[in-house]
Amino acid sequence: DCSKIQSPSYLCMEVSSGIFLYDTVFFLIHFGMHEFKYLSFLSHEEHHKARNNLEARHVLRHSVLDGALQVLVNIAVQRNNVWGSVKSRLARTLHNIIVTAMLTESHCACSYPNIFRRWCVGVREHRSHHLCVGEYIEGHGLFHRYQQFFSHWDNMRLWYLQRKARFKME
Repeated sequence: DCSKIQSPSYLCMEVSSGIFLYDTVFFLIHFGMHEFKYLSFLSHEEHHKARNNLEARHVLRHSVLDGALQVLVNIAVQRNNVWGSVKSRLARTLHNIIVTAMLTESHCACSYPNIFRRWCVGVREHRSHHLCVGEYIEGHGLFHRYQQFFSHWDNMRLWYLQRKARFKME
């Protein structure tokens, strides 16, 4: 019975599925904020004002609507797990700690801590996203990443764009 004592594997699945779901939902929102002009009302530009000197505190620099979207996505993925039952308080607490640490590390210029950068492409390359490294179309990076933590959705998008560019050349 999971209600009496939380098994470590079930807790791990609850936390990791919530983080993956958060990353997926926010990838769609983040991609939309950058690539679709009709979503410009979300005011994501405020978050990208620090171009030369990105610091961990810039994780908090965003418009009210942009910040509200992050919080709402976080709340939505923490409420229930992917199996439909309510997440435990411990899973929600661990989720918040890990997501905060990942966001801070992805916006941090210093080499330490190097906990999530080592394993998570989105955390490692989010700095490049902010500093606008990559090829551009109308000021947006075509070949850089929108996922905050992982890379599976970005890898599929980039694979498609590279394939599309290759066929245009032929």
